[in-house]
Amino acid sequence: MDFWSRMVHNSIRTPTLPLDPLRQSLQMNNKLDQQLAEFRALLARSEHLEPETLEALGDLAGDIQQLIESNDPDSHATTGLSGVSERLSDWIDRFELEHPELTHTLSQVAERLADMGI
Repeated sequence: MDFWSRMVHNSIRTPTLPLDPLRQSLQMNNKLDQQLAEFRALLARSEHLEPETLEALGDLAGDIQQLIESNDPDSHATTGLSGVSERLSDWIDRFELEHPELTHTLSQVAERLADMGI
């Protein structure tokens, strides 16, 4: 193959197609599952949180898990899950200075939920 043929051949690329919505949703759920597992691990290692705080954060993690599994925004209001984003945001604000690692993980979870439209 001569120089010009290689140039033409190399310049022709297969267009990359965007991920289909189902595949994209599955990838977001996987990331969210990983971040939620990291969040739970941080809670398990935390020695400076009061038992009531750990319980409330554990409940929040459970509610987020329900959101992931249901993935039906219409049912969130009827199941009491509509306030998860607000509760998550409140915890982020509370922990921002005292628990930066936990705040970072909670922020990532909040971003994934927002990406999912929750």
